[in-house]
Amino acid sequence: MVTGAIEAPKRLEDLHVRRDLVASLLLRTLAFADQLTGAALEQRLGLPFETFSPLIDEFEKNQLMDTRGVSNDPGLEGRPYPVKMNYAISGAGRQRAAEMSAVQTRYLGPCPVNFKDYLALIRSQVSGKSPVTDAQLKKALGELELEQHVIDQIGGAMVSRASLFIFGAPGNGKSTITERMALLMGAPIEIPHAVAIGDE
Repeated sequence: MVTGAIEAPKRLEDLHVRRDLVASLLLRTLAFADQLTGAALEQRLGLPFETFSPLIDEFEKNQLMDTRGVSNDPGLEGRPYPVKMNYAISGAGRQRAAEMSAVQTRYLGPCPVNFKDYLALIRSQVSGKSPVTDAQLKKALGELELEQHVIDQIGGAMVSRASLFIFGAPGNGKSTITERMALLMGAPIEIPHAVAIGDE
């Protein structure tokens, strides 16, 4: 794991999610599209092709899907042939995808991130950030006309990383304050599309 990011997986095992979850996701993705290139599967699953290529080999061997030749999409120029290939689901594959949907999650989208990896990612992104100083806060809010106790409350919430509820009449600066606070927080925290917890 790299600080502030999840390392790109190279193998199926690198995902730290159940193999059958990824298999179900791949097969159901194909079932909804009928035919996709390897590059399109990469995009929809959010994974490098080599990560799920063993599943494609397994599905072809079990006649759940087959290849339909190389795509003539010029955007795939220079990519490896397996990534340029068109993959289509078979009737048996469509039936298997329906069975998988009945017993597993029906989620369809980028491959989920393992929950423990997600927690480590969040902790690594937050742990490197130093607390906001009084000087930084005063500089960020400087041109706003705020009473000192309001600045102190904002500072306290930012240092403790606790929630802060800002309310008031329209036009009194709530949005401006929160925009300035967001600038002080630093780079945004990455959040995955989905997180795998237990069997789902």
